[in-house]
Amino acid sequence: MCQFQCLNKSTGNFIRQVRNKIQKIEMQNEYVCVIGAANVDITGFPTNKLIPGDSCIGTLSSSIGGVGRNIAENLVRLGCPVKLLCPIGDDVYGREIIANCKE
Repeated sequence: MCQFQCLNKSTGNFIRQVRNKIQKIEMQNEYVCVIGAANVDITGFPTNKLIPGDSCIGTLSSSIGGVGRNIAENLVRLGCPVKLLCPIGDDVYGREIIANCKE
């Protein structure tokens, strides 16, 4: 059963309404369980113009993402107790996701 109901956004008190719902969840020693994806996005940036069929020097960056993980993070930022349920690999990226979620 979902603890969150449709909240009236037009009142201008949306955040207060969400926090009130979160306080009720906390008082009942409950949490929101988010079931979804967590992943590492890897993006490459070339230093020069791309030449098809040739090697390209550049830089890589990574960021933690996934719809489920992003929703869980935003609920935590609002103060809601959350458990994230998602498959995570036993590799460097899986450990990076776990470390990020513990922050």
